[in-house]
Amino acid sequence: METVSGTTVLAPIARALGEEATAAAGASPPAVPLNQPPPSEQGDLASPVAMVAAKRARRAPREIAEAIARSLGDRAEAAEWLAGVEVAGPGFLNLTLTPAWFAGAARQIALLGGDHGAGFADPAESILLEFVSANPTGPPHVGHARQAAYGDSLGRTLAFAGHRVAREYYVNDHGRQMRTFGLSVAARYAELFGDDVALPADGYPGDYVSGIAEALREEVGDAYRDGAADPDDDALAFFTDRGSELMLADIRAQLDDFRVTFDTFFSERDLHEGGQVQEGIAALERSGDAYHADGALWFRTSRYGDEKDRVLVRSDGEGTYLASDVAYHLDKAARGDDRLIDVLGADHHGYVARLKAVLAAGGHDPEALELPIVQLVSLVERGEARRMSKRTG
Repeated sequence: METVSGTTVLAPIARALGEEATAAAGASPPAVPLNQPPPSEQGDLASPVAMVAAKRARRAPREIAEAIARSLGDRAEAAEWLAGVEVAGPGFLNLTLTPAWFAGAARQIALLGGDHGAGFADPAESILLEFVSANPTGPPHVGHARQAAYGDSLGRTLAFAGHRVAREYYVNDHGRQMRTFGLSVAARYAELFGDDVALPADGYPGDYVSGIAEALREEVGDAYRDGAADPDDDALAFFTDRGSELMLADIRAQLDDFRVTFDTFFSERDLHEGGQVQEGIAALERSGDAYHADGALWFRTSRYGDEKDRVLVRSDGEGTYLASDVAYHLDKAARGDDRLIDVLGADHHGYVARLKAVLAAGGHDPEALELPIVQLVSLVERGEARRMSKRTG
């Protein structure tokens, strides 16, 4: 069943049916469905619009259908497309279309080309779509590619429907995993000069890290040789920041090859350096949505439907991912889009309630946030399931 709107070739027919149904029933139908009837001798299009209108008018649908059929025959503009109309069954309208309508429809479709059928969203919305958002600590694997394909297809479909879609990649370039990545790059850089430096215990062993180290040596030579084995703050900042920039450039190049593009790459680090993370936490404390317990700072997400409260700042003073998510989603909500969509990975089921809680606590409509989750699939090679790992490349 197709509910026709927008500028499709069927729109004039749907509009006429809707107007006549409203006049006959005294109540406007919420939609004008159009089908292709199964037996070809029953016409070219069939519509149960009379039955849809009858539910609101509380009248017999066949009575309404007969009134619509009579009125359609009297509409001057309907002669351009209507060759005949019959009432069938409990109140179906079977329409036979004129050869002139088919010729005009074919011309319109040819002129519109790839835009045929577009612009049917009613109302059109401003949508901020975030997807992929893999940490810049390793190359994307097939799981990220699957999410990229889904997010890109979703964005294209929404834009085709007539929505205004902005695509955003959230770059997780702050925190413990970035420090570990920087230490891994520093160790591989030191190895280029013959130094035997072990990776951190939870480091990144993939060969791609050696490639980043080689690129850095080409840029700066041996400028950081003495500090690579045990980097100080300045050296670690260089290996972390420049290393993640090169990694992100590689990610963007692979996405471009995949024909997946973004309007914005939004940096988590900018949220921290701009004070937005602390501002978001302070706002939660002022409103009573954050509290101290067991040495940590907690977000009272259970107040907004989450199964339990969540830690914002650990007892060691380090913020959790949620602390950044608070700032990021309050920033997104404040931009004024009608709808926010976060495409999440399969391990993020627990994020749905807490992210909606962020919007609710910030005074925004939590229902404006949608969180589709891309599930895991198993890849089998020679009868053995293969595990995808960004850390190992």
